[in-house]
Amino acid sequence: MSVSETEMTRVQPAQAARPVVWQPRQPVFWLFVALLAAAVPMLVVQITVGSKNVQALLSAVVLLAVQVTLLWLIVRAMPKLKKRQPGSLRLAAFLWGALVAILIAGSANDAAFTVYGQLGLNSLAASLSAPVNEDLVRILGVLLVLTLAMRDRITVMDGVVYGFIVGAGFEVTENLFYALRGDDFLGTVSVGLSRLFVGFGLHALWTTVAGAGLAYCLSRWQRGLPGRWWVIAPTMLLPVLLHAAWDAPSFSIFTILKLLLLLVLYAVTVTAFLLAVRWGRRSDAALLSLPSTGVESAAQRLD
Repeated sequence: MSVSETEMTRVQPAQAARPVVWQPRQPVFWLFVALLAAAVPMLVVQITVGSKNVQALLSAVVLLAVQVTLLWLIVRAMPKLKKRQPGSLRLAAFLWGALVAILIAGSANDAAFTVYGQLGLNSLAASLSAPVNEDLVRILGVLLVLTLAMRDRITVMDGVVYGFIVGAGFEVTENLFYALRGDDFLGTVSVGLSRLFVGFGLHALWTTVAGAGLAYCLSRWQRGLPGRWWVIAPTMLLPVLLHAAWDAPSFSIFTILKLLLLLVLYAVTVTAFLLAVRWGRRSDAALLSLPSTGVESAAQRLD
C-alpha cells in the first residue's frame, strides 16, 4: 500500500462519525466513567466538610458562577474555523478537570508535601510538587478527550479548546476550596476575589499550551505522518516551569517586586496562550483547505 493510501485509510473513517463521549468500545471511556464515579462522592464529602457555614458556601458558589462565566466567554471567543468541538466532549473535559484531576492531584500533592517536609523543604514543596502533579494529571485528561475525539479529524485547535476547558474545570474547583477556607461571608468573598483576580485562568492557560502540543502530535499521527512526539516536551515544560515559578517562595520582602514578578509570569503565560490559539487557528484553516483528493500533499500543509 502506498503512503497516500495509508494516509487515506486513517483520514476517511474519521469523517464517518461525529465524536461523542459515549464510546463503550473505547477503554478510555470506561476509565473516565470509573474515575468520575469515584470522584463525585469524594468531592461532595470534601465540600461538605470544608463548608464552615451556609453564607460562606453561598458566597463561594456565586464567585464560582462568575468565574465559570468568564472562562466560558473566553472559550466562546476563541477564533475556531472548524466545526465546534462536541458538547459532550467539552463537558467531559470540564468534569475531568473539576472532579477527577483536582482530587488525584490533591492526593499526590499531599503525599509530596509530606516527603518534602521530612527533607526540610517545606518552603519549596508547592513549587516542586504542584507543577508536576497537577499539570500531568490535566494533560492526561486532554489525552483522554482527544482519544475520544479522534473519530473525526482533529487539529491543534481541538487540543487548545479541550486543554483550556480541562484547566478551567481544575481552577474552578481549586478556587472553590480556597474560598471555603473563609470563616464567614466576608472572609469567603475576600479569598474568592483574590483567587479570581490574581492569576485568573492560569491553570486553563497553561493546559491550553500543553494541549496544543499534544493535539499537534496526535493529528499528525492520525494522518499517517511522523508524530514528532518531541514537540510535547517543550509545550509541557513551559507551563510546568511557569507554574513552578508562580508557586515558588518570594525572592523579596518588597510587595512591589513580588507583584512585578507575578505580572511578568502572567504576561509570558498569556503570550504563550495566544500563540497556541493562533497555532490552532492555522491548523483549522489548513484542515478546511483539504481537497477530496491528494491527501498526502494536503496533509503536509497542516504543519
